[in-house]
Amino acid sequence: MAKNLPRVAITHLFVVVTLTGCLQSVGSIQSPLGIARDYQIDNNNSTKTIRYDQGGKIVRYALDVARTRRLGQTVRFSGRCDSACTLYLSLPENQICLMPGASFGFHAPYGSSTHQNEMARDYMMKKYPQWVRDWLAANGGLKANIRRIRHATARKHVRACKDTIDA
Repeated sequence: MAKNLPRVAITHLFVVVTLTGCLQSVGSIQSPLGIARDYQIDNNNSTKTIRYDQGGKIVRYALDVARTRRLGQTVRFSGRCDSACTLYLSLPENQICLMPGASFGFHAPYGSSTHQNEMARDYMMKKYPQWVRDWLAANGGLKANIRRIRHATARKHVRACKDTIDA
């Protein structure tokens, strides 16, 4: 494992540098209330609860997913997780769980050039678990419009959270 660490670090650095450059023009999509991300981290920093996250810059999410993985935090999906937010699905199965009403929205990345968009799409597809790649392939792939995996479908692949959250 330690032997592969430099290779992993270089790969992540390459992705960060590449995606930062190619997605510089892409900003966070704002919700009707002006909130791009709605998540809460519990008091002991062990669980991140996503309620309403419309995504944003892929590189920002890629870095946060890597940090979440390293810290061993659990990501609890309790609402919508769209666009780049779906990269949290790349976490190990024991680090993610679903609350009732969770759903995931997927669309093709967009940025400053076709080539950079393809690189971002390839990165995301490599990170998604097989069940997401299979679902996307069966539902037309990553396109301009959002395709949504609802709770009932996701629940077949992601464990239910053991506890509930306060609204």
